[in-house]
Amino acid sequence: MADNTSSDNLHKFLESDDPAMIGMGLSMAKGSADSSEETLGRILGLYMFHDDKDIRSLSKSVFMKLASPDVKKVVKKYWQAEYRTQPWIWKTGWMGKMVLDLRSEETTAIFILVKALQINDEETKSSILEIIGNSMYDSFSSQECTDPNSEDYGKISFRKTGLKRNFSITSTTAIVAAMIKLIKSFSTKRVYYSRQKQANISQISAVTTIEILGDLGDTRAVETLIVSLNNTLIVQESTRALRIIGDERAIEPIIQIMEYTINQRKESSYHSGWSRTGPARWRDLNEFAKALGKMGNLESIKTLVKGFDIESSRSALSETEKTSVVEAISKILERAKFDSKERENIIKFLTSEDASLRAMGNSLLKGMLNESNME
Repeated sequence: MADNTSSDNLHKFLESDDPAMIGMGLSMAKGSADSSEETLGRILGLYMFHDDKDIRSLSKSVFMKLASPDVKKVVKKYWQAEYRTQPWIWKTGWMGKMVLDLRSEETTAIFILVKALQINDEETKSSILEIIGNSMYDSFSSQECTDPNSEDYGKISFRKTGLKRNFSITSTTAIVAAMIKLIKSFSTKRVYYSRQKQANISQISAVTTIEILGDLGDTRAVETLIVSLNNTLIVQESTRALRIIGDERAIEPIIQIMEYTINQRKESSYHSGWSRTGPARWRDLNEFAKALGKMGNLESIKTLVKGFDIESSRSALSETEKTSVVEAISKILERAKFDSKERENIIKFLTSEDASLRAMGNSLLKGMLNESNME
């Protein structure tokens, strides 16, 4: 237990933003001869990418003392001090090869990648995030649809398979902290949809980050993801990540953003085909409905059914959205122990094209909610 506590304290020093604290951590590591994968990885990240030249120099000295000859050989093969600020090392796959070689020596490179995310160049960040993805998944790649004639125009899709079996809890902790910091930075920017390369790359980085956070399922990301619901460029991905994590803190914020979205659609000339070709992509209700279907309570149904009240044919729910909303209502009613016949009847009324029948459905739902609350 003492050894674990000592290592935890050491890692806190090494991860500090204060150079003095980092210096103390490096002295502790050198004195304890701690050459564990987690400690060595953190020191290597400081050696390669810390902004302070003195910290880099001290980290190099400690790394050279603690690392095995094989690990030092890998670093010497791939690394020179001037590479720190050169984007080509990421864009050409050079650092990706180093990550693989370090892994073969049972040394994690995740702390190098996390430290490198401090680089300001958006294209470099995107490359680093892809390497992180490849460190996590058996296969990982992201791609933005650039065909203006496609209904998926501007949408970022991912191809990935399951998390690697040897992906460690320690790695998860390091990534979550870095991803949260990255998303906070993106979410506070006043950003608009843009076809400019730099803006698109920044969005891809944010979306990739959110995808990773969702798949990790770490509840520490929930508050940051809730804030990012307010950014129209990443609201869909943030909702999906919150659905995967499944934390109930997200229910009310998702209800609020769904109601706001429905109201916007009622007041605009939105239609489902245009929604994916520019600023209105965020108005799609699918992810909101799926999230409430997984986490929502009976009160959530009141929001879900409002989508059917959009009267304009240009703004009406697409067939996909209708399916998602109906499935969400059904799941919520099932969790609330309503039998299949009750679920079938209420959904039939609520989803009717006849406004008077929908009104009857809402009255029926209100009565059911009141009965449920009384129980």
